Amino acid sequence: MPRHRKFPQLQPGITPALNGPPVLVPPMEPVDPTPRINELKAMLEDPETDPEQICNIRAVIADLEAGRPTHLCYQDGKGVDVTASDWFKPLWIESAKSYSGWVAH
Repeated sequence: MPRHRKFPQLQPGITPALNGPPVLVPPMEPVDPTPRINELKAMLEDPETDPEQICNIRAVIADLEAGRPTHLCYQDGKGVDVTASDWFKPLWIESAKSYSGWVAH
């Protein structure tokens, strides 16, 4: 009869690794999206900004102002999965910054 490994009761913030000891998950704190929103709005006013990216920048601003986490990629004014994006169209990469989400400290 197979024996199953039972994890002991863990404290909040502790996650068991697949085949190892428990791993401490750092506490999460909210990040203020205001600086990023201001930076993006300045890009909208900058004549050097690619006109084809304006709808993507506006979509990022809308997500940040609504308190939603940003997508990694934006195309045609909406968040898209990088694998489903059209590589022949402009793609806005919002990077790994999660201004409206949670970050570890």
